[in-house]
Amino acid sequence: MLLYGKPVIEKLFQETVAWVTEHAPLDAYVALLLASNDYASGVYVTKKQKYAKRCGLGSELFNSPEATIDDVLKKIDQRNNDTACVWIVVQLPLGKHLKGFQSQILHAVDPLKDVDGLWWALFWLTIAQVVNFIPATPKATYELLDYYDLGNLEGKIVTMIWQSNLMGKPFVLEAMRRGATVVSTNSRTTPDLFKTLIQKSDLIVTATWVVDLITPELFDDKDISGKVIVDVWYGIKNWKACGDTDWQWLADLWASITPVPGGVWPVTVACLFHNFIALHEIRLWWVLWL
Repeated sequence: MLLYGKPVIEKLFQETVAWVTEHAPLDAYVALLLASNDYASGVYVTKKQKYAKRCGLGSELFNSPEATIDDVLKKIDQRNNDTACVWIVVQLPLGKHLKGFQSQILHAVDPLKDVDGLWWALFWLTIAQVVNFIPATPKATYELLDYYDLGNLEGKIVTMIWQSNLMGKPFVLEAMRRGATVVSTNSRTTPDLFKTLIQKSDLIVTATWVVDLITPELFDDKDISGKVIVDVWYGIKNWKACGDTDWQWLADLWASITPVPGGVWPVTVACLFHNFIALHEIRLWWVLWL
């Protein structure tokens, strides 16, 4: 079964529009900070601006590849104190001259406007089960699984391939909350162990940008009819978009798998905006707690 993202996007879009209509100020806008020449980042920011418009929100783009650390921090501080600005996104990756300041920049964003969930406070409050906030990319994975009735992970073996703060760690945290036995691999995982994990896992989530990482040779018995495979990122092979897996081959063997393109990645923008709802609930909790 192919797990397409389009119906998931429509569901999230309708819920987000309903929230914006009821809760957002009339002059509400989202602030986007782009401080690099990265082409893919520019495309992604443009998609966010278009989606904001569809949701009935304004957007402001600070696009300055040569911005200094002081420029970026000043812009963030201004938007932190602007009540019309409902959230702030610092588009990653940053320019090379700002790489060493990434933590400082991300932590400068008001946590109640951090829809990406990259501020440490939201992560630790989630670990402590005070709130339940999932950043956009792992949230997109879970929204897709839930839509296709595959999100019940109780007693399942889950392998997460990659350990980034943006995807791997928050995904693992939510999988644990859902009752899964979770393994997280990295570049130092031995080939033999990697193959064993792939064969034994009920759910495999890969987000490495390594084309053809999951190959037919990893499945000795070729019987993968019960497996669910989520391919998060995408790369380019023979001038075409492709993922970490040969999804067409795997789909022929009756695995439930996300296609590339058309699977998880388009859902991430919808989840970014849908996180308005989670931040609103956290804001209410924050006010009551204080």
